[in-house]
Amino acid sequence: MTPRVLALVAASSLAACGDDGPASQGPQGPSPEEAADVIGEGDDSAEDADRDFGEVPDHSDRLRPPELHTVTPASARTRGGDEVVIRGVGFLHVNRLTFDGVPSTDWFVRGVEEIVAEVPPGDAGPAVVGVDGPSGAAALAGVFTYVAEVRIDEVAPDQAPVSGGTPFTLTGEGLSRDVTVLVGARTAIDVRIDDDGALTAFFPPNDPGMHDVWVFSGDGASRVVARQAVRYRTPPQVRALHPTKGPLEGGTPVEMEGEGFEPGQRIVLGGQRVEGTASADGRRLRFVTPPARAPGPVDVAVHSPIGDGGQRAAFVFEGEGAPVATLRTAMKPLGLTALADDALRLVKGRVMLDVSAF
Repeated sequence: MTPRVLALVAASSLAACGDDGPASQGPQGPSPEEAADVIGEGDDSAEDADRDFGEVPDHSDRLRPPELHTVTPASARTRGGDEVVIRGVGFLHVNRLTFDGVPSTDWFVRGVEEIVAEVPPGDAGPAVVGVDGPSGAAALAGVFTYVAEVRIDEVAPDQAPVSGGTPFTLTGEGLSRDVTVLVGARTAIDVRIDDDGALTAFFPPNDPGMHDVWVFSGDGASRVVARQAVRYRTPPQVRALHPTKGPLEGGTPVEMEGEGFEPGQRIVLGGQRVEGTASADGRRLRFVTPPARAPGPVDVAVHSPIGDGGQRAAFVFEGEGAPVATLRTAMKPLGLTALADDALRLVKGRVMLDVSAF
């Protein structure tokens, strides 16, 4: 009832007490009939029963068993600690959250359709997400994966030509076909994974100098860098030899002109390996010729881990080869040494005689 109606009812009650009571000395209130009329006019209870107060919210979802729909992001690192959001319904009474059976120790329900959780540590690969509570349990597979953190143990070889194109191998952890490998700021070529888990690829072209090697996991959740892991340089190039001739007995100091020369490179002259010394700027290489088996021009080559350089007929050995000495010795008992010398002068350096019959 409204306050006005309550006041009228009270006044009517006092009037009914008679003339002897205190109320008889004051103004007379309305009669019971008048009060009834006022009450009838002011009582809205009948109208309230028919009034529309709007739609009553449906909270039945809070009591339904939980259902899992999505996990975002869909992966996390194996060491744990990453945050994910799990969406679904019926989360109000959930009291346990697990990833492949391992409980999450830090999570909360946001509304009734989301759970915000810190992922516990786990093994690399797909994982089942599960929830439990008084209203039931639910599990969801195929939507979440643990990703192994990428680690680089070794880059081999650690040198590459500026032109790129040579193969290299990465060993470490978390390497897979979907990783991205950068050498410096350029992407490695034709990345593959071997049966033993090692990654193989080809060096991209790059500027001379030291470069970092970066590896990014397929989902971008993990990345690692090997600082100053690869040195790009110019392969050896031979332009000229000074001098270009020397005696058959060897011992001639030679300076090779070119670029890309470094200590430890293998020098081959006429099929024989020789030791050399490279200049600090890599433009000079000095060595001494070995004895040759026969006179004539020979090739020179410089071999390195990143490529080879060389030049054909770069040096000429001069003198009498072993066949000449053998011929002279064989003809001496016949008194034909002088004749042999005259004949050999004509063919010296042009033909090699087969003297096996002498």
